[in-house]
Amino acid sequence: MTSESLPYPVLITGASSGIGLALTHLHLSRGDHVIASSRQPDHSPLATLNDHNDRLRLIPADLATAQGPASLAAATAGYTDHLSRVIHCAGVLHDSSHNRSPRKSAWKIFAQKIWNTASA
Repeated sequence: MTSESLPYPVLITGASSGIGLALTHLHLSRGDHVIASSRQPDHSPLATLNDHNDRLRLIPADLATAQGPASLAAATAGYTDHLSRVIHCAGVLHDSSHNRSPRKSAWKIFAQKIWNTASA
């Protein structure tokens, strides 16, 4: 990564925790504009970060649902018609249903999330 800010916003999914949150902080510290998406961004560390940064936009989107990727794409288009990067960090590791499910059921959850995101 260079020290110059990117010309267009960066879209980060799964931005409310873990790697996604760390990358959100990184891009904001570089001066980049960031569109951060998570299931409930207003109930996460993103909300506090958003209060203090005019280069951050929050979009609630659940990429595990059939309509999630399309709603994320539409909301993103409301902010910009170009993106410098899309960083996909949304995952299933913390889904309680995944942790208690047999392998076959867990795979169905994981596969649906991948398919919904890839087909947006």
